[in-house]
Amino acid sequence: MSGSGNGKARHFKLVVSEHQAHLLQEQYETAVTAGLGQAFRDNLHTIASRLQTDADTFGEEQYNLHHLKLQIRLGILLPVVVEYGLHKEQSMLFLRRVLFLPPQHKG
Repeated sequence: MSGSGNGKARHFKLVVSEHQAHLLQEQYETAVTAGLGQAFRDNLHTIASRLQTDADTFGEEQYNLHHLKLQIRLGILLPVVVEYGLHKEQSMLFLRRVLFLPPQHKG
């Protein structure tokens, strides 16, 4: 899945459903409440950039949905966790979910 083999950079199309966009906004609002809104936004932007160019190497493979030709991957850039499905034959990925992962305080 990595690279097109002709030396050109591969570009992945990121598909985000309206429902996922709404859930993403909720996660951002949770991060804001926790005082980590800027970190969430900055790291989400970094992840989105990586997904458009490095979706096949960003994060770790979790499992495959063979009939759909999707590889489900998990990427983390704290405080953001992203799970996405990478199409095995097309340069396309589908956002499955984005989570805000707050820091754990040891007490």
